[in-house]
Amino acid sequence: MLNFSNNYFTLALVETIRLFEYPKHREAENVFNKYLGKLTLSPYSLVEIDLLLRSGSIVARDVYSFWDGIGKMLMHYRISIFQPKPKYHSLAYDVRLKHNLSYFDSLHAAIALCEKVPIISYDAMYKRVRNLTYLHPSDIV
Repeated sequence: MLNFSNNYFTLALVETIRLFEYPKHREAENVFNKYLGKLTLSPYSLVEIDLLLRSGSIVARDVYSFWDGIGKMLMHYRISIFQPKPKYHSLAYDVRLKHNLSYFDSLHAAIALCEKVPIISYDAMYKRVRNLTYLHPSDIV
């Protein structure tokens, strides 16, 4: 059992959405169920997903149904969304320079750092970020 003073976690939804197409789908569902109502999403994940849709990296037969499904998933698992804040961007800039993270990865990391919550991700590159608590989904189910 995780023992953090704050029971909220941040996660990158983009990876989670991709997981619904991969074998790790069940593991992601287990994380969602185990931490029902205790997960908080980076608001920049939704923008990232939208850009991936527009670029063709994610293909949806029906974009409206796709977004409706994401909304229903967030509601079903009671996943809240952090509100965007300017301080996330300033810290993300620093994280990008120091740790060579992508634009969106640095924003997700910055939120976790600012809000003092761990980040749940399949991407181990978050381990490089100093003072960031990184959790792999398989370690917490």
